[in-house]
Amino acid sequence: MLRTIRSLPFDDKNWRRINMRSVSHLLGAEMIHNLYNRHWPRINSLRFRHTVTTYKHGIVESYAPIDEWQYLQNWLSKKFIELDPILIREIEAIMSPDYKFVDEIIGRINKLDLSSVSNETLATLLIDIMDYPLGDIYKLNVVQIEYALNYALHSILQAYEPNLEDRNLLLAKLISPGELTVSQIEEVAFSRVVELSLSTPENNYDQDVLSALDQHHDQFAATHCAYGENPPTVEDYRNKLQLAIQSAKPLITETEALAHVESQYKQSKAMLTRLNDRRLDVLCDLMSRIGVFRDRNKAKLGETVVRRLEILDEISRRTHVPIAEVNLYLMRELTDLLENNTKISSEVLKRRSEEGVSFVRNEDVTDPVFISIDIADQQSVIPGICASPGKVEGSVKVVLSKDDIDKVSPSDIMVAIGTDFDLLEIMNMCSGIITEEGGLLSHASVVSRELKKPCLIGVANATKLLKDGDTIVLDATEGKILLRDT
Repeated sequence: MLRTIRSLPFDDKNWRRINMRSVSHLLGAEMIHNLYNRHWPRINSLRFRHTVTTYKHGIVESYAPIDEWQYLQNWLSKKFIELDPILIREIEAIMSPDYKFVDEIIGRINKLDLSSVSNETLATLLIDIMDYPLGDIYKLNVVQIEYALNYALHSILQAYEPNLEDRNLLLAKLISPGELTVSQIEEVAFSRVVELSLSTPENNYDQDVLSALDQHHDQFAATHCAYGENPPTVEDYRNKLQLAIQSAKPLITETEALAHVESQYKQSKAMLTRLNDRRLDVLCDLMSRIGVFRDRNKAKLGETVVRRLEILDEISRRTHVPIAEVNLYLMRELTDLLENNTKISSEVLKRRSEEGVSFVRNEDVTDPVFISIDIADQQSVIPGICASPGKVEGSVKVVLSKDDIDKVSPSDIMVAIGTDFDLLEIMNMCSGIITEEGGLLSHASVVSRELKKPCLIGVANATKLLKDGDTIVLDATEGKILLRDT
């Protein structure tokens, strides 16, 4: 939808956040900005035409105008409600990627000794590992499809459940993929490592345990850095193992995990059978599988990020530019550095480090500024959308990065802008989850259902309205948060 918005202020009344990510380098923010213009014309020719992506202090936030969200909601959802055969067929077609092309690009880098290639080859490898996987893994921006599909499902379900909170709860129960997600697969695999360590006398890790940890790191570390976060180290996994042993938390076997997924799937199918609406059968199944598809895509993208980070380290080594500064370079500047030894001025680096950077999709978009948020007076009841039912009372802990794990205890309620693989340990530890962003297929939604923990999503400005130490009741089933007097 093209139109000028030069007079539109960049604030939370006119723009809506797409998501927030923790990213270790500016090149990752550049990739995310490119991601939000990805589209597959057969599916989402209707798409965001104006986006702003801000990067500051390692945090990326992306936004699109609210009226473009509404435009997608109105028009793309109509095609879902009508079960448009072309739309559904084309979505089905992209949900079975073989990743052969991406693996070819990764394999090309794996075969090389990066320290021995020319500057030109290193620059080309960096371009390839950035651009090729993005085009192959993310043919389109899935969040826009999810948003329109979610609205279509709400429109259909309104005839069965007119109350919004109850409808949110109903829809959360209808979405079940019937297969393990990447997160569940890793937790099952890690349980095997824990079991092996417990069989070692006095938990004195022998070579078998250390070897198993190394193998687990090699297999799963990349899944935690899809958008540019640094992957966990082997030492991080050793700390995780120690915490798991100390907590004496029951181990999760593959049989148990599969049984839980199968149980959820059967419950969803039984509910759909009772509703007896073909549109719901088709669209709920589609949404469930899109969630799995999106999860696997992020894991595969993480593999490319690991290689990207290796290339950045090599650029730092051979150009003698500290990695902290290399992490503030854009793609064009990195290739210029390798080709012409052109370095960014200290003034620009200082400004980027302290003030951040904004990317703008130049389709009549206003000059970028960081979004201003209008916080209303403290509310005693704060609404949200149920992603996983349940009710719990506890103390608020605002979580903005994995470094906040030290302040969270098992009785606390985690409040975040959004979650991803890097916050999984905190999600496992806390008693409930509240996020500002996300849909029913967001990381917070999927993981909270896996963990059977109450979760509310879409709680506007939750990290500003709620403070560390606030005592609250998280009633996800009713779609609300109650503040207790402290």
